[in-house]
Amino acid sequence: MYHGRIKFVKLDVDKNTSIADKEGIVITPTIKLYYNGEIGQIRFGAMETDEFDMFLRRAYKESMGKDLA
Repeated sequence: MYHGRIKFVKLDVDKNTSIADKEGIVITPTIKLYYNGEIGQIRFGAMETDEFDMFLRRAYKESMGKDLA
């Protein structure tokens, strides 16, 4: 569904503490959405699958001006 539109990256904060500190990650899970290299939205805490999907859809529409089909 998101192929070619959204890139997902997972960071092991226990093994990459310097990156986690630099990014200000103190709560896991933390989801950061970047648009053109800038942070667009941040979400802290776990989400159900449907809630995560809606979060991505809203963020995509706000950043790209179109629906995520």
